[in-house]
Amino acid sequence: MRSRLWIWVFACLVSFIAAFWLRRLEVPGKRTIPSVSSEFTAANGLSLAVSFAKPGETPAAREAESVIEEKAKLHSTRSKLTTFRLQNTTESVGHLVRNPRAILLENALLDTTCNLAMSLPEQLHAPGDAGAYIVQSRSILDNAFRQALTQAGATIISYIPNNAYLVRASTAIIQELQTNPQVVAALPYGPYFKLKPALL
Repeated sequence: MRSRLWIWVFACLVSFIAAFWLRRLEVPGKRTIPSVSSEFTAANGLSLAVSFAKPGETPAAREAESVIEEKAKLHSTRSKLTTFRLQNTTESVGHLVRNPRAILLENALLDTTCNLAMSLPEQLHAPGDAGAYIVQSRSILDNAFRQALTQAGATIISYIPNNAYLVRASTAIIQELQTNPQVVAALPYGPYFKLKPALL
């Protein structure tokens, strides 16, 4: 019984000495652990705010600052690109995506049920015959609508969301197409629509 007690005392003494020497071997300045806190704000998407308990820059701090700067730049760029976006509706992009009467272009969001006579700088209007038009269908695009376009003399260039085609056609062809009950809108594809948002 006494031998067990001595063994226990000896084991505790060895543990205490080992802990003491390990503590003395620690490198000064390495004991401070940086604490990271993340905050999410709606101002510019997700913004990361990082605070460190240890003063001075660390790779983690520089990386966090870089993330914040990149998000701020992205938000600023998006704001600038949408400043000159042409709109004749107050509906959100999410709503217009599901609207069959919406025309969604890189620098224009239009609802063809609203007034399409929008004020633009004179130099961004098509002089005379635009030569290209956005023609929107009353329903989902099908072979009958495509056939109506080609029979009238229009050349289909590409699809335009929603339910529309960009076509090459003269004013006379467009006037004929506007009498077709399948056609609900025909917009001149003027210089404004061709410019990149950054150029605007």
